[in-house]
Amino acid sequence: FKFDTLVAEQILNQAFAVHSVEIICTEVMARGLYEIGELWYKGTSTVQQEHFASEIATRRLEALISASPSPTRSETILIACPPEEWHTFPSLLLTLFLRRRGWSVIPLGTPVPTERMEEMLRTVSPKLVILSAQTLVTAVSLRQVARFLNKKVQVAFGGRVFNHISGLASRIPAHFLGNTIESAIPLIEDLINHPGPVPVEEVAEKKTLQTAAKYQEKRPVIEKFILDYLKSRHGLFDYVDIANHFLGDTLIAALELGDISYIATDIHWLTNLLMERNIPPAVLPSFLNLYAQAIREVLGGAGRPISEWLLIESQKFDV
Repeated sequence: FKFDTLVAEQILNQAFAVHSVEIICTEVMARGLYEIGELWYKGTSTVQQEHFASEIATRRLEALISASPSPTRSETILIACPPEEWHTFPSLLLTLFLRRRGWSVIPLGTPVPTERMEEMLRTVSPKLVILSAQTLVTAVSLRQVARFLNKKVQVAFGGRVFNHISGLASRIPAHFLGNTIESAIPLIEDLINHPGPVPVEEVAEKKTLQTAAKYQEKRPVIEKFILDYLKSRHGLFDYVDIANHFLGDTLIAALELGDISYIATDIHWLTNLLMERNIPPAVLPSFLNLYAQAIREVLGGAGRPISEWLLIESQKFDV
């Protein structure tokens, strides 16, 4: 992999000279970023490669958006990322496609705090707000924003995490735009022309939410138990703080969304994070077992759904 910006730009220039903007954006840039992301999940590409490709593609999208013709339709669409969501490429791609179809689109780019969204509504008066989330943690943030907005304006959403986890979209009280940008465009236009009722949110079971609350309350104690245990046995490994932070955040998100198994798709992220830093793969199942032990020690029976799931997940790794 050569980090050659000039060559990358030249390849894109040649592609745009032969094919339409839509084809290159979806079949070359978007698909390329998706495949690099998948390779990273499998541990065969680096985060530097992903960032390099994303930067090239984002710059090109921003240039295309700036060169888009003036809108021919009166309605305004607001596109935003919920708090903590920093992957803006999907939102920019949707902005470009909608602008090229004559829509007035305002992309907010970086995440917007929920409390600032009402100010944006008063200023812009959009016909539709579109939100995008790529991870389980930001899916929770997206749900909070949707809950806040859906009594004031129509809300639609999409993103990678909803494509990867079956049933997750039903946990969001807003209109799901489907798994591809091609399918999203007609759905967006239909929502603007024919507004519909807010989809009913599938609510998590009370017991699952209680488990989430108890875990969140005792999380610092659980993480201290893990650190103390590793230190006492000289087993402390680099990036254990990152592992604790990631696993803890994702556990809370999965439980708040109603199903601890949602976290399974993100465990691979943690695996590759450790492998990329030359930490033996055997560390992860051991870490998950230790985390399950900490849950049992601190939460007792109240944490059984978490500890049992972690033990089952730890057995799936070949070491």
